[in-house]
Amino acid sequence: GTDLAIALRCVAAQDTVIDATANWTAPFEYQAQAAHNCARFIDCAMHFSPAEINVLLRSIPAAPARRRLWFAMNLACRRRMGKRWEQTPLAKVFALEDEWSMLKQRAQAVRVREAIRARGLLLHDAFTKFDADQNGLLSLAEVYGALDWLDIPDVTPADILFFVRSITSAAHVTYAEFIEALVSPAELEAMHMGGDGSADQSSGPGAASAAAAGAGDGGAKVPPKGEAELHALLERTVEAERAAETALEEREAQLVADAHSKLEAALVDSDFSWMRQTRRAQAVNPRTTRTSSFYDFSRGTLGTQEGAPLWMEGRGKWLFVRHGGIPCVKAWPATFLVLRVPFRKNGGGTHLNHFTLSMHAKFLEPTDRNVVSTAGWDQWAASKENEEESQLRIDSDGHAGALDGFGDADSRRVEAGQWHTLTMTVDTSTNAMRVFVDGEQAAELNAPKISKDGQFALKGRVALFYAKHRNRRDDDDVDYDAVYVRAVTVHSRVLSQEAIKAEAGVYQRMLLEDAVGAAPRHLRAPLAEQQLASPAESLEELKERLSELRSDANRAATELWAALLMRNRDAAADVLAGLTDKHQAMQLSHWRSPNVERDEHAAIPGEHLLHAAAAAGNMAALSVLLTAAEDEADLCEQEKATGSAGGVSRRHLGARRASAGGAAAQGAPPAARRGSGGASSGGGAGGSGAVPKHPRALDHKQRGGTSNRSDMHTTSHHQPQAAHLMSSGHMLLPDPGQDDPTGVRRKLVNRRGAHTRCTPLHAAAAAGNADIISRLIDAGAQVEALSASMRTPLHMACARGWPDAALALVTAGANPYRASPGVEAPLALLRKWAASDPKGEAAVRAVAAAWELNGGGDGQDDGGPEDEHADDDVDDDVHSVPGRPKVTGRAAGGRDRRAERALRAERQKELLDGDRIDLDDLYGDVDDQLRRGSAGEATDSDESRGSEESYYSEDEED
Repeated sequence: GTDLAIALRCVAAQDTVIDATANWTAPFEYQAQAAHNCARFIDCAMHFSPAEINVLLRSIPAAPARRRLWFAMNLACRRRMGKRWEQTPLAKVFALEDEWSMLKQRAQAVRVREAIRARGLLLHDAFTKFDADQNGLLSLAEVYGALDWLDIPDVTPADILFFVRSITSAAHVTYAEFIEALVSPAELEAMHMGGDGSADQSSGPGAASAAAAGAGDGGAKVPPKGEAELHALLERTVEAERAAETALEEREAQLVADAHSKLEAALVDSDFSWMRQTRRAQAVNPRTTRTSSFYDFSRGTLGTQEGAPLWMEGRGKWLFVRHGGIPCVKAWPATFLVLRVPFRKNGGGTHLNHFTLSMHAKFLEPTDRNVVSTAGWDQWAASKENEEESQLRIDSDGHAGALDGFGDADSRRVEAGQWHTLTMTVDTSTNAMRVFVDGEQAAELNAPKISKDGQFALKGRVALFYAKHRNRRDDDDVDYDAVYVRAVTVHSRVLSQEAIKAEAGVYQRMLLEDAVGAAPRHLRAPLAEQQLASPAESLEELKERLSELRSDANRAATELWAALLMRNRDAAADVLAGLTDKHQAMQLSHWRSPNVERDEHAAIPGEHLLHAAAAAGNMAALSVLLTAAEDEADLCEQEKATGSAGGVSRRHLGARRASAGGAAAQGAPPAARRGSGGASSGGGAGGSGAVPKHPRALDHKQRGGTSNRSDMHTTSHHQPQAAHLMSSGHMLLPDPGQDDPTGVRRKLVNRRGAHTRCTPLHAAAAAGNADIISRLIDAGAQVEALSASMRTPLHMACARGWPDAALALVTAGANPYRASPGVEAPLALLRKWAASDPKGEAAVRAVAAAWELNGGGDGQDDGGPEDEHADDDVDDDVHSVPGRPKVTGRAAGGRDRRAERALRAERQKELLDGDRIDLDDLYGDVDDQLRRGSAGEATDSDESRGSEESYYSEDEED
């Protein structure tokens, strides 16, 4: 918290403070000493002064045996610590209970030392006198006899045992221990500092006379006392200590065992949801836990090798692609992947002898293929003689196994063109290996070759799809033999069959989530809601649901298109009234007529319903479609904010449905609130007619004449936060796409015809629907958008004699003096019409006055608001512009191709992410790969072969 105060000290430099927080204050002296000595104790220091030992005893309130056990365990974790604590002052910490025991021991030592001095003896002479058997050691009985001879009062056998055990852990006292225990602290420090041995000298008044009196004893030995009693007491004390120590060790061992058991139980019961959370949290790739390492191959950058797991090395040709819309890595023939495994050894050997390896992959041709190899692919992973080239492979019948074990005819096979989870478990201690396909056991092997540290043990790295004698061929770019990989996981233990099945289920769930995320946005939300409510089990089932959504939308869109084409307002109103939720309206906004219009002068110069509604002057249909554009922009923002497909979660699914149902019962849509139900002022198709109660349109407020995102309503703050979406009740969206909310709205409102390049504003201007023009401009339509023939909407309105439509466009900023290559200025076209109309000249003056009122010039081309793709269109269509020389020959061919690629790239920028996806290829065997050409422009292709050529080769003509 903010009130935390902390300082960084250097223990080896007398606790010098290196850095500290602003609110840190210097501690009291004892606090500093306690922290300093405890840090040294944790660091396994063993040399402490008596004062420091006293501080440790006060700071560590635990039994001596527990202190010793903890210190021994901590010391075992350190390298190159060969010292023994028994030979250091730290031994007192493991012998004395607390600081009071140390105080008692020091009091006994002072009493004995003073008694020896009173006898006029030196410590050396006293030790010699007390050593009755002259073996250089003082036994318990000899110490008892010495203290009795020194007239120490009230001495009991327990006191003798405590006195000796506080000095040493043995049942006797050596000469050095005797001197060190009885010398004064000042003399002991002098000894440690290299003094002259003054600790063995008696001093003080009367020392000479006392020495003379002591000499009168003639050097007689002091007899031992109470040997049997002391021996029995020692045995009982040692036995009690051993029992307490054993109980403590058993308790610690039980705690460790319980911890391991709980961890194993947690691992066994794990639903492997951490793999999904790893993807959402953008954790380090690979994500490594205590026993697992997860390599995610679905997070790379499309069409590149960027974003690969850090411990992965690709040998050969490989790229990140979207296979059927699903992100993965594609490995071409003769390519293999090498992964570094972070787990080094187990199973009593020098390598990983117990492990589980699983992968989620798709084989276009799975027969006779190596899958997993533990050695042989380079000089650092050399294989031994007679070792197998692959430790997991697929035979000619599609069965997975190794050696001679590939299961029987009834075992699960690896099917071509299907996503599978392949799992192998190896236990070299039992010479056993098992193989699973999609969580079901497919083969089981028991062979001597599966031995400890043998060829089946992992030795730090593992290769996938390695084949030694598979040389690169001329047809290596052909896709029939490619492999697609989404994830690989290595566990440093053998998983149970239940855990393997659970892991395969998580792989499948992540696949389906990515499949939902690969669907176009306008279909993604309803598909995600269906998946949360009733999860699909396979891609085939998911695609059936997608086809149902698509067919329902196609049916309604076809009926609406026919009604708009026939100007049948009642039929159009019936179709719009049948829409039950906003998703259906969004699907209508993306629908395209199968009859692609090539003539700009057609009744509907485009293939989208927005073109048809603008041309027909149907304000009701237009409002629903523009509201759908707002909905999709909101949905884009929600997906980016929440990271979930369609912005939905199970928690909010019920609330959404309830709110959608409530919204359907409210008032009229924005078009009705505008009050624009009359006829079109320019003489085109009639008024807007009846307005249906579209559920989502009811929620929107009327927009002003701006497309600024800050002025528009958004519901993203009602969506669940990303932290909540870490739970399992939502559909993860790995890639929010290339669109932004503002771009989604702009692109939907400015949909272009495939060949005419006309926008809905062109259609409205050509039909003279001034109110439709105003509504489109309010929604963000580009007033200076260019068609394929370089005409703006103002050109259309002026050429057909719609002065009110032209006035609406000029008022919005269209330039009446702008001339395109081969096309006259709009005002000139309006003057031609005015020559045959009595009121035409007034209309021309009104348009010119509106332009000047907006700040325009007096007939010069001031530029005005231009179509952002205008210059690109001119360059792309350079060969068709009159007045420019044509380029012929070899150079013309190369330039044509470059211009075509540039035009295709610019048109791709106008597309929404959803429009880039061919629904017929979704979840199929077609690759979608984004490439970067020599000109730096992005190209997108649904044909894998064509896109590969644009990436791997340049035009020879260049």
